[in-house]
Amino acid sequence: MLPLLLWIGVILWVAGQPKTSFFPSDVKTFLGMPREWLQYPYHFSVYFILAFLFRRVVTGRTDALAGYKPAVLSFLGCALVSLCSEGLQFYVPTRTPAVRDLAVDQFAAILGLAVMRLLSDKLLRLGL
Repeated sequence: MLPLLLWIGVILWVAGQPKTSFFPSDVKTFLGMPREWLQYPYHFSVYFILAFLFRRVVTGRTDALAGYKPAVLSFLGCALVSLCSEGLQFYVPTRTPAVRDLAVDQFAAILGLAVMRLLSDKLLRLGL
């Protein structure tokens, strides 16, 4: 439970920070991507991990990875965190909430849960 709570805390802390750029304004692309798109790998990886952590907390044990109820609860948890992080950005002057961010977050959560389901036998053997 503690890793999940810490991860949610990091997500909300980052969402509450003023918008900054790691790249000078004259840099238009990085690794072939437009500067504006660099946030999406961040969103994707953060919510992929969040889905994994939620699933572990919801099931409470590795032998319960199968089934749709834990997946639905985990997805709803990810959606709630995503809504909270985007809602928090309403109160930060340099940030703007975006529906596109919500979509990327939920896609990553669904993919994370699907990968976890596909690998459930291996995860069970490893004790993860």
